[in-house]
Amino acid sequence: MFEHDDNIQLSVPVIWSKLGFDVLYTLSVSEKEDYLHRGIEALEGRIGDMRINALQYEMNSWK
Repeated sequence: MFEHDDNIQLSVPVIWSKLGFDVLYTLSVSEKEDYLHRGIEALEGRIGDMRINALQYEMNSWK
């Protein structure tokens, strides 16, 4: 998790076919507010979706 210019970005590591990637997502305003009030529990659904549907998100290769 990173904060930049008042935005919070999630980074979730995934491995496919022996290749590693970071799946990236910038929280919406409502997700950010929920996270600031409830903590990491507020992001469990989003993190799970990022792992399952990684191809629908921005991805950075570890190499």
